[in-house]
Amino acid sequence: MIPWDFNGLPARVRAMICTNTSWQLRKQARPCAAPGTLREGITLNVALRAARDQSENDLIKCEWKFKGRRLQALLEANGVRVLFDLSQLAECETTRGAPCVRAAQTWVSQTLKTDGKDRYDHDFQVALPWPEELVDGVWFSSAPDLEITNVLRWHARVDAEVQNAVLTVYAYKRIPQLMSFQDGSKWFDKTFRADILSKSNEQESKP
Repeated sequence: MIPWDFNGLPARVRAMICTNTSWQLRKQARPCAAPGTLREGITLNVALRAARDQSENDLIKCEWKFKGRRLQALLEANGVRVLFDLSQLAECETTRGAPCVRAAQTWVSQTLKTDGKDRYDHDFQVALPWPEELVDGVWFSSAPDLEITNVLRWHARVDAEVQNAVLTVYAYKRIPQLMSFQDGSKWFDKTFRADILSKSNEQESKP
């Protein structure tokens, strides 16, 4: 992925970052104060990947700190993944059992909007069935029987998994007016995609 200074991004992409880190995150955990504007004191590291064909998705990786812990978010046209590195929790240093699960659950609930009102002013609650251990390979979902293609609001189904001691929580984003998800390979406009691919090619050509 190609590192990019946030302030050097096109205004549309800055707005995309702020919008897509707002609907799933609690207000105090968001890196942005308004579309295209970072909160005071926040340093946001950004890296980008542009799709080369329809088998790939345009991707934005963001990293910042909230309450002294590093957070990462992977943004794409059809969803947001928030990454929680469990090695940052003292309770997870020697065990992935109950103490680790409780600490991770608190961290997630302080960071993600697991309850409240959605954009249509409807009350919601995301009830993730937390496992007994957060070992690598574990997967759980708030609504595993709901087909992803039928998710109309992000809080209808939220998935989570652990790999390499990182808990990833994934929410799907679908525009209700569309019959299906967007083409994730066309999230960036053509001009900006060309800029990213040019920098990517330069990076790959370096010995």
